[in-house]
Amino acid sequence: MGSSYSNVVEEIQHESNEEATGVDQRPLLEKGNQKGLYLESVAGDLTCGSEDEVICILKDDMMLIMRIDGHILHHVILADITSVFVRRCNRERQVSLDGADSELGGEEEFGDDEQVELVIVSFPLVQETRSCCCTLLCCCCCSPQYVREKREDIVLTSERPELVHHWEYALTSAVSGKGQRDLCISSAKKFFVVICPASGSGNSVKTYERMVRPIFEASRIEATVVCTTKPKDAIRQILRISLKDFDGIVVVGGDGMVFEAIQGLANHPESQGYELRMPIGIIPCGSGNGMVTSLAHVSQSISDAPSSAIAIARGRVEVVDVWHVSTMKKDGSYGAECFACLSFSWAIIADIDIESEKCRCFGGARFTMGSLVRVACLRQYEGRILYLPASADSEDVVSVTETAPATWKEVSGDFTLLWAMNVTHGSSDCFVAPNAKLNNAAIELVLVQGAGRIDMTKGLLGLEHGNHVDLPSFETLSVKAFRLESYTPGDNIPGRLVVDGELLQPAERVQVDASFGSADFFSYH
Repeated sequence: MGSSYSNVVEEIQHESNEEATGVDQRPLLEKGNQKGLYLESVAGDLTCGSEDEVICILKDDMMLIMRIDGHILHHVILADITSVFVRRCNRERQVSLDGADSELGGEEEFGDDEQVELVIVSFPLVQETRSCCCTLLCCCCCSPQYVREKREDIVLTSERPELVHHWEYALTSAVSGKGQRDLCISSAKKFFVVICPASGSGNSVKTYERMVRPIFEASRIEATVVCTTKPKDAIRQILRISLKDFDGIVVVGGDGMVFEAIQGLANHPESQGYELRMPIGIIPCGSGNGMVTSLAHVSQSISDAPSSAIAIARGRVEVVDVWHVSTMKKDGSYGAECFACLSFSWAIIADIDIESEKCRCFGGARFTMGSLVRVACLRQYEGRILYLPASADSEDVVSVTETAPATWKEVSGDFTLLWAMNVTHGSSDCFVAPNAKLNNAAIELVLVQGAGRIDMTKGLLGLEHGNHVDLPSFETLSVKAFRLESYTPGDNIPGRLVVDGELLQPAERVQVDASFGSADFFSYH
């Protein structure tokens, strides 16, 4: 089981005028200063691969391993490392799909004088240029592509076992996250993996087997894998497991799978209220992939399947707000409720999302097709929106069946769009809420009233880069909670209500509260 790594070294000072001891480097690690991370081994203390005596340099965000003559053998970016661990020398190893050694299993204990070696597993991000016979200068097929198709294993040994352990300590300190909830990169881990074969264009099983499983195996992650067979099956699968048996839950699919994972954890008997401390990892295989794109956007990272698997293996955790979404029926009683972490939509966006379901085989292109149809046949929906500004007191958040206090503000009339965001991206190419934060207990509420086809076309085209916020017809509010009501009491809200890509039941009133709880997600930091 992975454990929190709290005793970390934030900075390591290299004394250029003093020789490192070569025996006990832990005191050097614990010095620290404000100049950054630096540690260098004594020449000849370590060997790499085919018994080459090497010098190892750990500096800022990279590690250099070079021979005594200065020839660089390995240049490793710390963000590409998925596992760091010590094993006995010459132990029998398993072989993974790509032919490289694979270390599975739990933690080992070693004698003080037992010969050991340090294993560093990484998946470098490399630039690949694809050639084609096209004569166009700007052919997208010929443009550079960044891929993670090759695994690199580095094995360091020493005649002094204590040096191997000290370098494991140093590298683990440099690579592991600094938060209390982060998992230690040197620990073996157990994940519960839920795959939705129907997500996106239907390639999620193949994506997991070809791109994710080899990375997990190389990173000493033991995965219990299940596939969903029907809607809400992920919720059922998560409710059946004991959370104590796993270090994280990984969903392979789209935003709907993330939604189901949140429902499963929020309703799990082992969860502590609505603070969901079981980390959730996402392998993007859906049509939208808004949640994983938002998590990657925080650190300006790539969010493809291999990069997401690497981020999960590294074990760093990000806290994300969880919304409480509740409804009121026409008779004034409580209706359905759920929990969400991505978005709530009504009017044109909800229509595009649900009506394009029949074009799921086209992947993300289904949203473009749906947008063309809905702009051509533009609809307006009458309703009343009440909201509590983000600067207001949380005590003014009331139940969905209660009358909103005077601190709530109202906007009513005909609406073309309502899109509430918990994070920055509604999908991989929709930068809906540039100012959204992951855990500030606030909702970015985007409203459009009475817009025509030209304004909506400009707005939808501007979503990719967030340019829609500059349009006068698009209004963005930062709120703590909001509710949408039918303009006519006793009637259901017209149109569709969509939460995290999932359709809600009809209701006279729906309320979204951001100051409700939080969930842990594996991050890309």
